[in-house]
Amino acid sequence: MPFYVGFPIQGDIELTADGRDFMFVSGAERVIQSIKARAQIFKGSWRYDLTKGMPYFQDILVGSPDEILVRRRFYDLIAETPGVASVTSVKIRLDRTSQTIYVDFVAIAEGTTVSGTLDFAAAA
Repeated sequence: MPFYVGFPIQGDIELTADGRDFMFVSGAERVIQSIKARAQIFKGSWRYDLTKGMPYFQDILVGSPDEILVRRRFYDLIAETPGVASVTSVKIRLDRTSQTIYVDFVAIAEGTTVSGTLDFAAAA
């Protein structure tokens, strides 16, 4: 079984309290981290398999995205993440002022309810 190193919100590797070792995550925390990591891969950007990743340029970051399709893409991403048993809800919020899209999700993973928010902002 692979080990998953902890990555807090800031994106740095998480260390133990004494700073001498990595923090490893498991269970629901690992699943949430996996969902967030998978959401950062753009379709066509991973040279070993160009079919992997989210179709951001094809379906999401387009002039008039189909909201049902966008929701479905995120639903599928979450549902296909190892450890996720089922997806309870996926809600898309768009803040046009800050040009940020938020994806709120709730899923059942590792025998418990997990939730989180994915956010993607336009580069400044």
